[in-house]
Parts: sequence; C-alpha cells; structure tokens
Amino acid sequence: MARSCSLDCTGAGGRRTSRIPLATARSYISGRLLWPLENPLWTYLTLAVAAIAEGYSLFVAYREFRNSASQDDGLWPAIHRSKDPSVFAVLFEDAAALLGILAAFLGFSLARALHRPYLDGVASIAIGIILMGTAVLLASETKGLLVGEGARSSTLERICEIVQKDPAVERAGYPLTMYFGPETVLLALDIQFRPTITAHEVTQAVDRLEKSIRAQFPRIRHIYIEAESLSGSSSRRENKPMEMAS
Repeated sequence: MARSCSLDCTGAGGRRTSRIPLATARSYISGRLLWPLENPLWTYLTLAVAAIAEGYSLFVAYREFRNSASQDDGLWPAIHRSKDPSVFAVLFEDAAALLGILAAFLGFSLARALHRPYLDGVASIAIGIILMGTAVLLASETKGLLVGEGARSSTLERICEIVQKDPAVERAGYPLTMYFGPETVLLALDIQFRPTITAHEVTQAVDRLEKSIRAQFPRIRHIYIEAESLSGSSSRRENKPMEMAS
C-alpha cells in the first residue's frame, strides 16, 4: 500500500521551512548594514541584538519541542520520530539563524582585524553553506512525510500481537499504515477469521480489535479491515471478501 502524504508538511511546516533562509540572510544583512562603517560598534550591536533574539527563540522552541516529544528520546531521535514538521522546523530555523549570525560576526571581525576584506566574502559563502545544509537536513527529515510514511516497525509488531491474540482470528496479514497528519493514521488489516464463527461474531471481533488498537495507539483514527481467506484456497476465493471500515 502506498504511503500517504502528511498534510501538515505542505501547510504550516512548509511555511515555517521557507522562513529559514530569510531569517539567516536578514541577520547577515543587518549585521553588515550593506555599507562600510567607520565605527563598527553599530554592526556589533546589531549582531548582538539579533543573537539575543534568535537565542531566546531557539530556547523557547526547544522547550516546546521537548514538551511535545518523548522525554526518553534524545534530541535527534525525537526529531526523526516527529511527524509534525512545523515543530522541528522552528528549531532548524533558529539554529541556522544563530549560525548565520556567528558567521557574520567572525567574517566582519576578522576582516577588520586582519585587514583582509575577502574574509567578509568567505563569511557570505559560509552562510550559504549553512543554508544548504539546513535545507538538506529538512529535506531528509520531511521527505518521508512528503511522499508518505507509515508507523514504526515496533508499532506494527504490537498491532500484529493484538490481532493474533483475538480468539476469533485464525491468522492475519502484516498491517499497513499511513500518516494523514501528525496525529492521524490509517490502518489497513487483512484478517482471516475462523470459519466456525458467525457473521455477528465477526462484527463483535472487529469491534474488539478496533477498541484494543485505539486504546494503545490513539493516533490510529481510521481502521480498515478486509476479512478474507489468506490461504488462497479455491473455495474461499469464490466467496466475495467482507470489507469493514471505520
């Protein structure tokens, strides 16, 4: 089953992501002020104010991200597991802005101290590298959500255990999942129920499975169950599969 596209990734997350190069470039341009100054104090003051503002923004973004992520995960695993790009994109934006401010400060300071104006240009190149690196990191972390991403293997294995433990289930195929949003997952199950149970018992079994799965995985909002034989026997293939969705 093809995986889904996370809607948030092209919504708020995309808008936040697009602000990253603008924020860093704005910081650098503000630091240089676009014209030479006799007194570099204003340049340093501008860079200092920008660094304080971006540093505080990064602190707040990190605190909010840690509150929304599992406390047992490190920063990078938490970013990798997050399904909401609008959350961790702010971290990338503020970190890139701070690195851009640092590059502008070093380039401007070294150019004046060593009387090497080309170091200012080197700082511009460094800022460009920072922007490209940030874009690559964001692309690598969000490409799964853009083209579609499923649940973790540990989640799928746990779903298999829940399904197999139900007394009405004879066997089941491997579950398929896809994210429709940060907190919305679609689950598709291919289940062969025991041939001795009635249609009413099948309905009850489906209700049990849905409640058990949703109790452990609240993000799974939609469950699609196709009840059919997995053995491939000719007698089963002649019967139309029973499809249930919720």
